[in-house]
Amino acid sequence: MKKVWHKIKSHVRKPRRGASPQALSASAEIVPSSSHHISNQDISSASLKVLHRLNDAGFSAYLVGGGVRDLLLHQKPKDFDIATEASPEEIRRLFSNSRIIGRRFRLVHIRYGREIVEVATFRGAGGNNVEDEFDSNQDQIEENEFPAEKKRKRQSKIPAGILEYDNVYGSMEEDAFRRDFTINALFYRVEDSSVIDFCQGIKDLENKKIRVIGDPEKRYREDPVRMLRAVRFAAKLGFTIEEQSAAPIRKLANLLSHVPPSRMYDEFIKLILSGFSVQVFELLTHYGLFEFIFPDTHRCLNGASGELVSNFIKVALQETDARIASGKTINPAFMLAVLLWHPLQERRHFYEGEGHNLYVANQLAQNDVLKGQLSRISSPRRTTTTLRDIWMLQNHLAQTRKMRIIRAFQHQHFRAGYDFLLLRGRAGESVQSLADWWTRFQQADEQAQEILMNELQSKSGSKKRGSRRRRSPLKK
Repeated sequence: MKKVWHKIKSHVRKPRRGASPQALSASAEIVPSSSHHISNQDISSASLKVLHRLNDAGFSAYLVGGGVRDLLLHQKPKDFDIATEASPEEIRRLFSNSRIIGRRFRLVHIRYGREIVEVATFRGAGGNNVEDEFDSNQDQIEENEFPAEKKRKRQSKIPAGILEYDNVYGSMEEDAFRRDFTINALFYRVEDSSVIDFCQGIKDLENKKIRVIGDPEKRYREDPVRMLRAVRFAAKLGFTIEEQSAAPIRKLANLLSHVPPSRMYDEFIKLILSGFSVQVFELLTHYGLFEFIFPDTHRCLNGASGELVSNFIKVALQETDARIASGKTINPAFMLAVLLWHPLQERRHFYEGEGHNLYVANQLAQNDVLKGQLSRISSPRRTTTTLRDIWMLQNHLAQTRKMRIIRAFQHQHFRAGYDFLLLRGRAGESVQSLADWWTRFQQADEQAQEILMNELQSKSGSKKRGSRRRRSPLKK
């Protein structure tokens, strides 16, 4: 244990006291409150409590990153992050309602009811964090998912330049230049409501540019996920990726295959739930990133049915964005089912050609597709289970026997399976009449449902099985 602590300690520099407003003016642009519209009233009460307590204890602390960016763009931030000169241990001593988390970079989570305020110590120039917009739970997930032996094998495959560890602390200015994009390197000071800009981020906000801080190729090599973040911010904000920042992306896109699958799942969720997933998809394909996230789907997009595949995905993404805009929830399993649907059909046709019946061919195809995809994105088991159910229901919804119809209707994921069927019809698959039948069936009362099932069974020529009368359990 002593050897491990010595190794960690050697990477850690003691935080330095933050510069005074007068000292900052020589190296940063200080935008006074009179020159922007942000006020303390725009910040959550929990974040203000944290900022004031840190300042009262003698530590400089600032609102930083996406929260400042979104406020300047007249948007509502999803959360507020804080950067301070206080070390994680010093923050922990100030707040009894806090806990230190993270392995690659140690953070402090401070809980106020349902709100969690994330506080990071200023990062120094001696290292580089793996992700600038921290998802601190990810460190704990990876710690559990990769035993020591697997970690060593995984790390041996990581290209030179990608950094897996970073607990180097420094000054506020060093912290600014360590962030990913200029528009995320803005600091807000609650004492005088000023904005501090070291990297000309305000200028890039005005010009609607996504610009990498430092050498883009080096920064992407350090953390390939930054390429996905550039795409996500460009889509979300309606910005363009600055020319030099965009230039290396195609060449370095293959580095995404070295990102841990658990972290890629987290990034996938952010991309899908951005509310601008259609634009995200277009940018991912434009920059050659999509093929290293969904390689089988990419192959289908470039195949003979590419137009049908592309239309299917875009229709699904449009509906996803519409649901998010209306405040509805999104199940990641549904979008994964969409993105992997055509690779599944391709594999199913292969196994049917090998002589397997439909059920077996489907099972084998699902196993193949998911095994390949989970090596890129390791979704939780509950997500994979739901995804399989959605696929399975596509066959069950096509059944014509009464009891099979009833079982499909009573399935816990029936609604997701039905929505998927509707989507297939809208995208041009020959299932629209089946989708219309299920729409009528759901809207009908129990007696009308019996009539619909009898008509469907009569048209299909299915034989009745047994004469015992069963009570219809159709009402949900």
